[in-house]
Amino acid sequence: TILSGTDSIAVTLDVVDDSTFDGTQTVILVGGASGYLNGTTTVDVTDAGDSPTFTDLVINEINADTPGTDAEEFVELFNKTGSPQSLDGLTLVLINGSGDVVYGAYDLSGSTIPANGFFVVGNVTGADLPFAGATNQLQNGVDAVALYVGSPGDFTSPNKVIGDITNTLVDAVVYNGTDSVLVAALHPGKPEVSDGPSSTDDFNSIARVPDGGDAFDTTLFVVQPPTPGTGNVAPSIDSIAIDSADFASGIFTIDYTTDPASSQVDIYRLLSGAAAWTEVGGSDDTDGTFTDSTGGSGALYQVVPEGGDAPPNP
Repeated sequence: TILSGTDSIAVTLDVVDDSTFDGTQTVILVGGASGYLNGTTTVDVTDAGDSPTFTDLVINEINADTPGTDAEEFVELFNKTGSPQSLDGLTLVLINGSGDVVYGAYDLSGSTIPANGFFVVGNVTGADLPFAGATNQLQNGVDAVALYVGSPGDFTSPNKVIGDITNTLVDAVVYNGTDSVLVAALHPGKPEVSDGPSSTDDFNSIARVPDGGDAFDTTLFVVQPPTPGTGNVAPSIDSIAIDSADFASGIFTIDYTTDPASSQVDIYRLLSGAAAWTEVGGSDDTDGTFTDSTGGSGALYQVVPEGGDAPPNP
Protein backbone atom coordinates (compact mmCIF):
# COMPACT_ATOMS: atom_id res chain seq x y z
CA THR A 1 0.00 0.00 0.00
CA ILE A 2 1.29 3.42 -1.01
CA LEU A 3 0.37 5.84 1.74
CA SER A 4 -1.30 9.18 1.10
CA GLY A 5 1.24 11.88 0.38
CA THR A 6 3.86 9.44 -0.92
CA ASP A 7 4.53 8.29 -4.45
CA SER A 8 6.63 5.12 -3.96
CA ILE A 9 7.02 2.00 -1.85
CA ALA A 10 9.81 -0.54 -1.30
CA VAL A 11 8.88 -4.08 -2.27
CA THR A 12 10.90 -7.10 -1.06
CA LEU A 13 11.14 -10.16 -3.31
CA ASP A 14 11.66 -13.41 -1.40
CA VAL A 15 13.61 -15.70 -3.75
CA VAL A 16 13.90 -19.42 -3.02
CA ASP A 17 17.46 -20.65 -3.58
CA ASP A 18 17.24 -24.37 -4.34
CA SER A 19 19.41 -26.83 -6.25
CA THR A 20 17.46 -26.36 -9.51
CA PHE A 21 19.12 -24.00 -11.96
CA ASP A 22 16.47 -21.51 -13.13
CA GLY A 23 18.52 -19.10 -15.23
CA THR A 24 17.03 -15.61 -15.44
CA GLN A 25 13.35 -15.14 -14.56
CA THR A 26 11.34 -11.94 -15.03
CA VAL A 27 9.10 -10.72 -12.21
CA ILE A 28 6.28 -8.33 -13.20
CA LEU A 29 5.19 -5.79 -10.58
CA VAL A 30 1.78 -4.15 -11.04
CA GLY A 31 0.56 -1.09 -9.13
CA GLY A 32 -2.97 0.25 -9.22
CA ALA A 33 -5.17 2.91 -7.60
CA SER A 34 -8.81 3.93 -7.91
CA GLY A 35 -9.27 6.36 -10.78
CA TYR A 36 -5.82 5.71 -12.23
CA LEU A 37 -4.43 3.41 -14.90
CA ASN A 38 -2.40 0.48 -13.59
CA GLY A 39 1.36 0.85 -13.75
CA THR A 40 3.74 -2.02 -14.38
CA THR A 41 7.45 -2.64 -14.19
CA THR A 42 9.69 -5.72 -14.45
CA VAL A 43 12.59 -7.03 -12.42
CA ASP A 44 14.99 -9.74 -13.71
CA VAL A 45 16.12 -12.28 -11.11
CA THR A 46 19.12 -14.41 -12.13
CA ASP A 47 20.01 -17.77 -10.60
CA ALA A 48 23.81 -17.97 -10.67
CA GLY A 49 23.64 -21.69 -9.98
CA ASP A 50 25.38 -23.68 -7.29
CA SER A 51 29.16 -23.62 -7.20
CA PRO A 52 30.49 -26.79 -8.86
CA THR A 53 32.34 -29.18 -6.58
CA PHE A 54 34.69 -30.66 -9.22
CA THR A 55 34.97 -33.88 -7.23
CA ASP A 56 35.66 -35.86 -10.41
CA LEU A 57 38.86 -34.06 -11.40
CA VAL A 58 42.38 -34.89 -10.18
CA ILE A 59 45.94 -33.85 -10.84
CA ASN A 60 47.06 -36.94 -12.72
CA GLU A 61 50.69 -36.40 -13.74
CA ILE A 62 53.46 -33.84 -13.17
CA ASN A 63 56.74 -33.46 -15.03
CA ALA A 64 58.73 -30.67 -13.41
CA ASP A 65 62.32 -31.53 -14.38
CA THR A 66 63.15 -32.40 -17.98
CA PRO A 67 66.42 -32.84 -19.88
CA GLY A 68 68.27 -29.67 -20.75
CA THR A 69 66.39 -26.38 -20.38
CA ASP A 70 63.14 -27.82 -18.99
CA ALA A 71 61.15 -27.26 -22.18
CA GLU A 72 58.83 -30.26 -21.73
CA GLU A 73 57.25 -29.47 -18.35
CA PHE A 74 53.57 -30.12 -17.77
CA VAL A 75 50.75 -30.73 -15.32
CA GLU A 76 48.06 -33.14 -16.48
CA LEU A 77 44.47 -33.25 -15.20
CA PHE A 78 42.19 -36.27 -15.53
CA ASN A 79 38.39 -36.40 -15.76
CA LYS A 80 37.12 -39.49 -13.94
CA THR A 81 33.60 -39.30 -15.42
CA GLY A 82 32.08 -40.52 -18.67
CA SER A 83 31.00 -37.00 -19.65
CA PRO A 84 32.95 -33.93 -20.77
CA GLN A 85 33.49 -31.44 -17.94
CA SER A 86 33.73 -27.67 -18.08
CA LEU A 87 36.75 -26.25 -16.31
CA ASP A 88 35.04 -22.90 -15.76
CA GLY A 89 35.84 -21.49 -12.34
CA LEU A 90 39.06 -23.44 -11.86
CA THR A 91 42.64 -22.18 -11.53
CA LEU A 92 45.82 -24.26 -11.56
CA VAL A 93 48.16 -22.77 -8.96
CA LEU A 94 51.94 -23.25 -8.74
CA ILE A 95 53.35 -23.03 -5.22
CA ASN A 96 56.94 -22.36 -4.18
CA GLY A 97 58.05 -24.53 -1.31
CA SER A 98 60.36 -21.73 -0.19
CA GLY A 99 57.91 -19.72 1.88
CA ASP A 100 54.90 -21.75 0.62
CA VAL A 101 53.82 -18.91 -1.64
CA VAL A 102 52.18 -18.69 -5.06
CA TYR A 103 54.49 -18.14 -8.02
CA GLY A 104 52.08 -18.86 -10.88
CA ALA A 105 48.35 -19.25 -11.64
CA TYR A 106 46.62 -20.45 -14.83
CA ASP A 107 42.97 -19.74 -15.56
CA LEU A 108 41.21 -22.87 -16.85
CA SER A 109 37.87 -21.14 -17.53
CA GLY A 110 36.65 -21.53 -21.08
CA SER A 111 38.22 -24.97 -21.44
CA THR A 112 36.64 -28.43 -21.40
CA ILE A 113 38.20 -31.74 -20.41
CA PRO A 114 36.95 -34.79 -22.38
CA ALA A 115 35.09 -37.72 -20.88
CA ASN A 116 37.59 -40.05 -19.16
CA GLY A 117 40.20 -37.79 -20.71
CA PHE A 118 43.08 -35.45 -20.04
CA PHE A 119 43.85 -31.73 -20.01
CA VAL A 120 47.50 -30.69 -20.14
CA VAL A 121 48.93 -27.36 -18.98
CA GLY A 122 52.58 -26.85 -19.84
CA ASN A 123 55.28 -26.06 -22.35
CA VAL A 124 55.34 -29.64 -23.66
CA THR A 125 54.33 -30.12 -27.28
CA GLY A 126 50.56 -30.52 -27.63
CA ALA A 127 49.61 -28.86 -24.33
CA ASP A 128 45.97 -27.76 -24.16
CA LEU A 129 46.97 -24.60 -22.27
CA PRO A 130 50.54 -23.32 -22.71
CA PHE A 131 52.66 -22.11 -19.84
CA ALA A 132 53.55 -18.42 -19.89
CA GLY A 133 57.12 -19.18 -20.99
CA ALA A 134 58.80 -21.78 -23.17
CA THR A 135 61.20 -23.06 -20.49
CA ASN A 136 61.68 -23.32 -16.73
CA GLN A 137 58.11 -22.52 -15.69
CA LEU A 138 57.58 -25.38 -13.23
CA GLN A 139 59.94 -25.41 -10.26
CA ASN A 140 61.73 -28.67 -9.55
CA GLY A 141 60.97 -28.97 -5.82
CA VAL A 142 60.35 -28.98 -3.04
CA ASP A 143 57.23 -27.32 -4.47
CA ALA A 144 53.56 -28.02 -5.11
CA VAL A 145 50.83 -27.88 -7.72
CA ALA A 146 47.25 -27.25 -6.60
CA LEU A 147 43.86 -27.10 -8.33
CA TYR A 148 41.55 -24.51 -6.77
CA VAL A 149 38.07 -23.13 -7.36
CA GLY A 150 38.57 -19.44 -8.14
CA SER A 151 40.09 -17.00 -10.61
CA PRO A 152 43.79 -16.14 -11.03
CA GLY A 153 43.19 -12.86 -9.21
CA ASP A 154 42.64 -14.90 -6.04
CA PHE A 155 46.18 -16.30 -6.27
CA THR A 156 48.52 -13.41 -6.88
CA SER A 157 52.19 -13.74 -6.03
CA PRO A 158 53.36 -13.90 -3.28
CA ASN A 159 50.11 -15.01 -1.59
CA LYS A 160 50.75 -17.63 1.08
CA VAL A 161 48.95 -20.97 1.01
CA ILE A 162 48.26 -20.59 4.71
CA GLY A 163 46.61 -17.31 5.65
CA ASP A 164 46.02 -15.70 2.26
CA ILE A 165 44.16 -18.38 0.29
CA THR A 166 40.70 -19.48 1.44
CA ASN A 167 39.38 -20.89 -1.85
CA THR A 168 38.08 -24.44 -2.17
CA LEU A 169 40.87 -26.89 -2.94
CA VAL A 170 40.09 -29.63 -5.51
CA ASP A 171 43.40 -31.53 -5.50
CA ALA A 172 47.08 -30.91 -4.76
CA VAL A 173 50.48 -32.59 -4.89
CA VAL A 174 53.66 -31.66 -2.99
CA TYR A 175 56.67 -33.04 -4.84
CA ASN A 176 60.44 -33.54 -4.69
CA GLY A 177 61.42 -32.82 -1.13
CA THR A 178 60.11 -32.45 2.40
CA ASP A 179 57.81 -29.60 3.45
CA SER A 180 55.64 -30.65 6.38
CA VAL A 181 53.84 -27.30 6.49
CA LEU A 182 52.85 -27.50 2.84
CA VAL A 183 51.78 -31.13 3.17
CA ALA A 184 49.62 -30.30 6.20
CA ALA A 185 47.94 -27.50 4.25
CA LEU A 186 47.38 -29.36 0.98
CA HIS A 187 47.10 -33.12 1.58
CA PRO A 188 47.50 -33.89 5.30
CA GLY A 189 48.35 -37.45 6.15
CA LYS A 190 49.68 -38.22 2.67
CA PRO A 191 53.37 -38.07 1.67
CA GLU A 192 55.30 -35.89 -0.72
CA VAL A 193 56.02 -37.51 -4.09
CA SER A 194 59.52 -37.84 -5.58
CA ASP A 195 60.41 -38.22 -9.26
CA GLY A 196 63.52 -40.20 -8.38
CA PRO A 197 67.21 -39.62 -7.74
CA SER A 198 69.07 -36.78 -9.45
CA SER A 199 70.72 -39.24 -11.83
CA THR A 200 67.41 -40.08 -13.52
CA ASP A 201 64.80 -37.49 -12.48
CA ASP A 202 65.18 -35.50 -15.73
CA PHE A 203 63.64 -38.45 -17.56
CA ASN A 204 60.79 -39.18 -15.13
CA SER A 205 57.38 -37.83 -14.30
CA ILE A 206 55.23 -38.61 -11.27
CA ALA A 207 51.91 -40.12 -12.26
CA ARG A 208 48.80 -41.74 -10.85
CA VAL A 209 48.63 -45.42 -11.80
CA PRO A 210 46.01 -46.22 -12.81
CA ASP A 211 44.66 -42.86 -13.96
CA GLY A 212 42.30 -41.16 -11.50
CA GLY A 213 41.71 -42.37 -7.98
CA ASP A 214 40.85 -40.22 -4.97
CA ALA A 215 41.91 -36.60 -4.86
CA PHE A 216 44.77 -35.83 -2.43
CA ASP A 217 45.88 -39.49 -2.33
CA THR A 218 49.53 -39.09 -3.24
CA THR A 219 50.24 -42.76 -2.47
CA LEU A 220 48.80 -43.54 -5.93
CA PHE A 221 51.71 -41.82 -7.70
CA VAL A 222 54.60 -43.77 -9.24
CA VAL A 223 57.66 -42.74 -11.21
CA GLN A 224 57.34 -43.35 -14.96
CA PRO A 225 58.42 -41.98 -18.35
CA PRO A 226 56.29 -38.88 -19.13
CA THR A 227 52.96 -39.50 -20.92
CA PRO A 228 51.28 -36.09 -21.35
CA GLY A 229 47.70 -36.40 -22.57
CA THR A 230 47.66 -40.20 -22.56
CA GLY A 231 47.10 -42.94 -20.00
CA ASN A 232 49.65 -43.70 -17.30
CA VAL A 233 51.13 -47.18 -17.11
CA ALA A 234 53.29 -48.53 -14.32
CA PRO A 235 56.80 -49.05 -15.71
CA SER A 236 57.79 -52.65 -16.03
CA ILE A 237 61.16 -54.21 -15.34
CA ASP A 238 62.15 -57.05 -17.62
CA SER A 239 64.78 -58.32 -15.24
CA ILE A 240 66.72 -57.60 -12.06
CA ALA A 241 70.14 -59.21 -11.82
CA ILE A 242 72.07 -59.58 -8.56
CA ASP A 243 75.61 -59.30 -9.87
CA SER A 244 77.29 -59.96 -6.54
CA ALA A 245 76.53 -60.14 -2.84
CA ASP A 246 79.04 -60.14 -0.06
CA PHE A 247 79.09 -59.93 3.72
CA ALA A 248 82.35 -58.69 5.19
CA SER A 249 83.33 -56.67 8.23
CA GLY A 250 79.70 -56.39 9.29
CA ILE A 251 78.53 -54.84 6.02
CA PHE A 252 76.34 -56.58 3.47
CA THR A 253 76.85 -55.35 -0.11
CA ILE A 254 74.60 -56.02 -3.13
CA ASP A 255 75.55 -55.01 -6.67
CA TYR A 256 72.62 -55.21 -9.08
CA THR A 257 71.48 -54.06 -12.51
CA THR A 258 68.05 -53.75 -14.10
CA ASP A 259 66.65 -54.01 -17.60
CA PRO A 260 65.62 -51.43 -18.77
CA ALA A 261 68.58 -49.59 -17.28
CA SER A 262 67.87 -47.23 -14.38
CA SER A 263 64.53 -48.85 -13.58
CA GLN A 264 63.64 -48.17 -9.97
CA VAL A 265 63.46 -50.90 -7.38
CA ASP A 266 62.61 -51.55 -3.74
CA ILE A 267 65.00 -53.48 -1.51
CA TYR A 268 63.69 -55.62 1.35
CA ARG A 269 65.57 -57.22 4.26
CA LEU A 270 64.64 -60.11 6.53
CA LEU A 271 66.72 -60.21 9.69
CA SER A 272 67.66 -63.56 11.13
CA GLY A 273 64.73 -64.75 13.25
CA ALA A 274 62.47 -61.83 12.19
CA ALA A 275 58.80 -62.37 11.38
CA ALA A 276 58.48 -59.90 8.51
CA TRP A 277 60.42 -58.30 5.68
CA THR A 278 61.34 -54.61 6.00
CA GLU A 279 61.92 -52.20 3.14
CA VAL A 280 65.43 -50.84 3.57
CA GLY A 281 66.39 -49.35 0.24
CA GLY A 282 63.72 -46.69 -0.14
CA SER A 283 61.91 -46.24 -3.43
CA ASP A 284 64.50 -44.39 -5.45
CA ASP A 285 67.19 -47.02 -5.90
CA THR A 286 68.44 -47.69 -9.42
CA ASP A 287 71.33 -49.68 -10.88
CA GLY A 288 74.21 -49.68 -8.49
CA THR A 289 75.33 -50.85 -5.11
CA PHE A 290 73.30 -51.17 -1.94
CA THR A 291 75.10 -51.48 1.40
CA ASP A 292 73.63 -52.32 4.77
CA SER A 293 75.54 -52.32 8.06
CA THR A 294 72.65 -53.36 10.31
CA GLY A 295 71.54 -56.64 8.76
CA GLY A 296 74.13 -58.87 10.36
CA SER A 297 75.04 -62.42 9.47
CA GLY A 298 72.06 -64.48 8.32
CA ALA A 299 70.04 -61.58 6.93
CA LEU A 300 68.19 -62.14 3.66
CA TYR A 301 67.63 -59.51 0.95
CA GLN A 302 65.32 -59.25 -2.05
CA VAL A 303 65.26 -56.67 -4.83
CA VAL A 304 61.85 -56.12 -6.46
CA PRO A 305 60.41 -53.59 -8.95
CA GLU A 306 59.39 -50.33 -7.30
CA GLY A 307 55.84 -50.56 -6.01
CA GLY A 308 55.82 -54.32 -6.40
CA ASP A 309 54.62 -56.71 -3.72
CA ALA A 310 56.86 -57.24 -0.72
CA PRO A 311 58.23 -60.76 -0.31
CA PRO A 312 55.86 -63.05 1.65
CA ASN A 313 56.64 -63.26 5.35
CA PRO A 314 58.16 -66.51 6.56
